[in-house]
Amino acid sequence: MCRILFVLLSVFLVGCASIPLGTLLEFRSFDEQDFIDINPSVIRAKIHLEQPVRIDPSQTLMKLRLETSKGVISEQFSLRLLAENTIPAEQGLFFDTAAKSEYLLALDDDALASFKRVQSEINNEQSGKFRFAVSTDLEGVPRSVNTIQFSIFIKLKEEGNYITLVDEAELEIITKDGASETVGDG
Repeated sequence: MCRILFVLLSVFLVGCASIPLGTLLEFRSFDEQDFIDINPSVIRAKIHLEQPVRIDPSQTLMKLRLETSKGVISEQFSLRLLAENTIPAEQGLFFDTAAKSEYLLALDDDALASFKRVQSEINNEQSGKFRFAVSTDLEGVPRSVNTIQFSIFIKLKEEGNYITLVDEAELEIITKDGASETVGDG
């Protein structure tokens, strides 16, 4: 019987230890015009997750929170699975890495329309802080597993590279009333 794990993989672009310095530098000058200039059809999210744990793509969302001059805009965008690959385990001289599953996701059709709507809403507003998050249900968590490692990457420009949002973060798994949960956000 598969245990389902609801995980909120929040990505705070300020103050999270699992966020690389390069990512903070990449986003230091990101503003509302940069957000408006994003072509939603090229947005990609990539998740690396230790095996045998799997994500449930149908329950995977990208969340956005923007603080603007007129208030807070919070939106959820459904993601669709484009590809699933296996990254094999590696044995090194000093340490080994576990096999991982890699999931490549994009905004679905409804999310594309919603993202464009949000872009038009903030076109004439001053924005302050922003936050991206990815949430998903996880499956296949063995009872013997107490923690899992994951990484999240995002691509906002067609010609750009993936930006590491979370790098090898570790989530503690807590079993509560037969359901699994995680603790700790970025």
